[in-house]
Amino acid sequence: MVNEIARHVVERYLKLEAPKYALLVDAPWGSGKTHFISEVTNWEKDHTRLYLSLYGVHSAEEFDWALVRAMNPWAGEGFGNFTARTKEFLSGLTVLGCSVDLNKVNTTEIALNDLPQTLVFDDVERCDLPVKQLMGLINRFVEHEGKRVILVANSDKHAELPDFLKTREKLVGQVVTIQADVDVAIAEALAKLPEGQGRTFLTEHQGVIKETFEEAGHQNLRLLMRAMRDAVGPLDDIKPDMVAFVGPMERLLRTFLALHMAYHGGNISKEIIRDRTRTGYDNAEAKRRAREEFWDHPDADEAATDYDEVLYDTSFLSEDLGYRLIVDGFATAEQINEALRLTGQFALPAERPDWLRLWYMHEESEAEYEAVEARLDAVLASKEIVEPGQILHIYQARAKLGNYWDDFDAQGHAWKFCKYICDLSDEGLLPAKRVDMSGFDSGYDFDAFLGSISYQGHSFDVDKWSAFLANFLRKAMDRALEHKIENLAEELMIQFVSAPEGFRKRLQRREDGGEFWNISILHHLDFAKVAEIWMTLMEKDRQQAIAVLQLFADRIATGNARMDKERNWLPKLYQCLVEEANMISPMRVAQVRRIIKACQ
Repeated sequence: MVNEIARHVVERYLKLEAPKYALLVDAPWGSGKTHFISEVTNWEKDHTRLYLSLYGVHSAEEFDWALVRAMNPWAGEGFGNFTARTKEFLSGLTVLGCSVDLNKVNTTEIALNDLPQTLVFDDVERCDLPVKQLMGLINRFVEHEGKRVILVANSDKHAELPDFLKTREKLVGQVVTIQADVDVAIAEALAKLPEGQGRTFLTEHQGVIKETFEEAGHQNLRLLMRAMRDAVGPLDDIKPDMVAFVGPMERLLRTFLALHMAYHGGNISKEIIRDRTRTGYDNAEAKRRAREEFWDHPDADEAATDYDEVLYDTSFLSEDLGYRLIVDGFATAEQINEALRLTGQFALPAERPDWLRLWYMHEESEAEYEAVEARLDAVLASKEIVEPGQILHIYQARAKLGNYWDDFDAQGHAWKFCKYICDLSDEGLLPAKRVDMSGFDSGYDFDAFLGSISYQGHSFDVDKWSAFLANFLRKAMDRALEHKIENLAEELMIQFVSAPEGFRKRLQRREDGGEFWNISILHHLDFAKVAEIWMTLMEKDRQQAIAVLQLFADRIATGNARMDKERNWLPKLYQCLVEEANMISPMRVAQVRRIIKACQ
């Protein structure tokens, strides 16, 4: 039985008469110290035992008042009200035939004369009194009044730890440590959850919950119980046919619990929740921290791989869904089920798309493998597969299988897919790089960075040829974008006239991206026409006009080589602006030149 020895120690202490020492129950936050001591002392029903929290007490007067308030629930209305009631009780009393001067009566001391024999002081480490002063206040009960005093604390978190350890030696005669009773905590949490699919699932997977908690190592039962409470709603919303997939559901639960406890325990930030599997320079630290957090959870999302350690399924709890559920605290049933569907793990093998199914051929018969390959050959021949991420996955899955063949030609295999990409490009079937994404090298339908290529949450380690093919695809998608960029530039020019604020937002870098912040497009705008529109805007909204010109300068100031064409375009715009101003007045020329100089 968990904490059986600690229970015996406390029970034995409670039987002592005037022990002349205090007992310390010491354990981490959230490990169930208060619950344990409440259960052993039964202070809620046994009025010979008094419990109070020292959280936030920062003066001797507040210390005494906390004792008064613990003894007299009605005293919680305030010290003044308690004093009034006490004085009302004392009115008319005489001492040795003389009337009492109530202004000289310390009503708190009168109340403290009736303290019970056993005192339990909780949250000692959260008390704001200097440690020596606090121990002195408590010592009067131990040494002078012979009371049984139980201190409850997390010593490791005490702000004055060295002094606390030294001072407690004079007061504390025995220290009891307890362990988090996870079985009891899980049972209590389950009992408070509403009936439904979520509660049933958690009840059936208590072993998974306990294992994930023990792997985390923090011993904070409050974090676990909160994570269980927040998990039940999303679990209720998952479609029953998905819940039937036991393995993926267990991994989803492990991932949610691990991330939830890590975030609400302060070990990882909301940025890490959001960026934990995204690639890119800005997200490398978040990804590293997330991986570190999951080292102790080998069966959770970020740490698990398939049997040959090639395909990493990292979207059981995608960045978006994880952020919604753990940081925002809510996601709709539609959002939850769609995110899980995209993982490909909550469907029978036959229901997986063939590009993904190819990775799982070890689960199927040779006949099924040949059927999948035949279907893929047919759709590739008809150029029906145009999604870049799927192309890369088919290439790499076949290359991986080819490593087990004697006559596999890795280079020839790569060139075959290069030709396929060229054919798609020539026929206008290859998607262009998207311009509505944020981040470096985003908008390609797949991520290829930091040694892996991922698509819809499924990643594989890159080698020489897969890295070459990914780069080849990016360049082809860049060219496809160039073919449509002039039409996009025309749309921008129209917006500059009608809605300059919207025009500026599409070009600047924002938290949600900004369509063109990383796309060179200004050089496709007629600088003379832009100058004319800008001068008109200057008359209507001077600040907006200055903001637009500042944005142009900021875009080329990043040093991004992609902006070289804009870098050459901007001086021409400046020249046209001066010429337009010269047609108005010398003063306007001076104003324009001053603005240009301020923006540079």
